[in-house]
Amino acid sequence: MDLQPLLHGKIVMGQVSLEGPKISFPIKDSHPPGPLFKFQAVELKEALSKIFQYLPEDQEKLEIKIINAVSPYFSSMDGSLILSRASKDIAAQAIIHKFEIHTSDLSLISPDQYPDIDSIILDQLKFNVSVNSKFEITAGMDGQGLMARSVNNDVLFDSDSVNAFLNLSDTGYQLDIKPFKLNYPDGLVGVHFFSDPAQKKSEIQFTGKDIHIDQAKKMSLTVFKNSRFVNDLFGILKDGISPDIHVAFRADDLSLLFEAGNLELAGSVKNGVVRIPKTDLTVSEIKGRAEIHNGILDIDAGYGSLESSVIKQGQLTIDLLGFDHVPFNGIFVLDADLSMVPKTLIPLLPETLLAKELAKAHNIAGRANVRLDLSIPKDSGELDVKIDSDDFSIKGNYDRIPGPLSLERINFKYNSGVVHLSHVQGTLAGMTIDDLDCGLDLKVEPTISIRSGSARISLYSAFPFLMASKRIQDFLSPLKNAAGKIDVSSIRLSGPVLTPEKWVYDITGKGSQLDLTTQPNQREIGNLSCEYHFSQNHFSLEKFLQKLKAFPG
Repeated sequence: MDLQPLLHGKIVMGQVSLEGPKISFPIKDSHPPGPLFKFQAVELKEALSKIFQYLPEDQEKLEIKIINAVSPYFSSMDGSLILSRASKDIAAQAIIHKFEIHTSDLSLISPDQYPDIDSIILDQLKFNVSVNSKFEITAGMDGQGLMARSVNNDVLFDSDSVNAFLNLSDTGYQLDIKPFKLNYPDGLVGVHFFSDPAQKKSEIQFTGKDIHIDQAKKMSLTVFKNSRFVNDLFGILKDGISPDIHVAFRADDLSLLFEAGNLELAGSVKNGVVRIPKTDLTVSEIKGRAEIHNGILDIDAGYGSLESSVIKQGQLTIDLLGFDHVPFNGIFVLDADLSMVPKTLIPLLPETLLAKELAKAHNIAGRANVRLDLSIPKDSGELDVKIDSDDFSIKGNYDRIPGPLSLERINFKYNSGVVHLSHVQGTLAGMTIDDLDCGLDLKVEPTISIRSGSARISLYSAFPFLMASKRIQDFLSPLKNAAGKIDVSSIRLSGPVLTPEKWVYDITGKGSQLDLTTQPNQREIGNLSCEYHFSQNHFSLEKFLQKLKAFPG
């Protein structure tokens, strides 16, 4: 108590102590909740200016001490409030133990519209607040044992220690949380929030290190509930760790700050897992970077794996705001395991002739450098696939060809239903081929086009395969068996795949050591050699030698 005013017949209290007071807050009203950001600095300034009206006229300074206060929201609080009339300063500090508040206790937010947070818990909260003569507010907060839980009692995040600083003024307000260690989601996080309503500028920025994406996903899907944007984002970015990440929301209107189009993200990824939209493909072990701007997600990978294939470089651009069919473009440079080609491409090309033919391939072995382009254009909604390879070798079996096949120097291209094979050499069904160039158009009526190449056919091995075709059987009638060698020096062939009788072709070459049999125990043509030229309208033999032999009998 100040004794000098008392001599003049006035009582002025210098300090007031409150021990064991019970603190409660007004029961939330029944009115519909308002917007999340309804705070106005000018309203706070007016409220603070009225505090000094309650001081006696000659009261220059008052300190209120609170000792062991209790509340339904915390177990105990010790603190003080100091009012200085001359300097118009206000200072407050407190230590709160076992603080817990539920969003259901508050009326300022709508549970259907805003974060699905049930409760916030602090083992201890220390804070200090100062208000100067301009009613500018600065505050520092030190929280220990911070935890937030969802309505399902899941931990959204928790940390051992958090330090925050707050500034409020007429021009706006700013909150900074020093980078702090999160136990869940695991990582280091810092926060910067700023809003200036007069300039119509608001932003919140998060910086993180070593963030576990699967944990961040779980938290984000709860905090940003009912957000299709967030669901789509984490439906694509499935797992991994971000060694460094920067996330920001910027808007002119604070109430629209968390709109999807206001998100900006930039960060690195290691051991990332990404699912490519509208496909069954999941890329894992990704090392690279991810960015989001204006709703566009860009992923640039320097390494990754697609099952047993290695991604040497990958770029994926996805429009997260194109909700109808999530348009995207992806380019992947692969060291491809060819044994996985049927399993990979068949789901990408469902119900196509290529997919049906790939299903007939088995025991495939080999590797190839491949560029895979995948896209869903904005105006389409249908997956478009392009494939381009360097020369590669492959071995395996194909149901339409007897025995194993072994091919080398294959250059493969696929673009919107058109296949092009070039430089092909190797063996299949008793045939040795060299420098074959072949095209397949599978878009409407499948057609084949062979424009170059040469081959050597062993009739003894290839004859059963050739005779399996009714057209070739009719053409070679009445032959029943054959042996020897046929060299194809040039071939031109085109026509619908499923109707060989419509093929247009022109083939030249020569035969040697040919033994041709029409019927058992009948005369045969032996050791025939010749040059031939035949097409759908022409057949000729030149420079041939032969001798007739009869079977004993």
